[in-house]
Amino acid sequence: MMIMSVALYGFHDKFINYLNHFLLLNKDLEIFKRIWLETSGITMGSRVPYIQKEIDFCDEIASMIKALPNILNYADHVKYLEQKIIWLKKDIVNEQKRDFEGYVE
Repeated sequence: MMIMSVALYGFHDKFINYLNHFLLLNKDLEIFKRIWLETSGITMGSRVPYIQKEIDFCDEIASMIKALPNILNYADHVKYLEQKIIWLKKDIVNEQKRDFEGYVE
């Protein structure tokens, strides 16, 4: 999965297309789950914008997957991304609480 990470960080604008080709050749959900889908690692201040960026990226990937031929082959991939988005939205709520508590103290 190192190659996918290099593609994501080095060629972010082409990553979705690269992932599209990868999925056409390899439909294995477990391999897909091991692909690092985060776009940056260091944050300053609130993590909310960073988490929202991850949500947007997962939405973009899900849209690409839904356009693949034989979508039923990728239904679990989409479910995985949708669950990841739910977790990320919960992270935003928790981060907003932490941000607010930091201002109150």
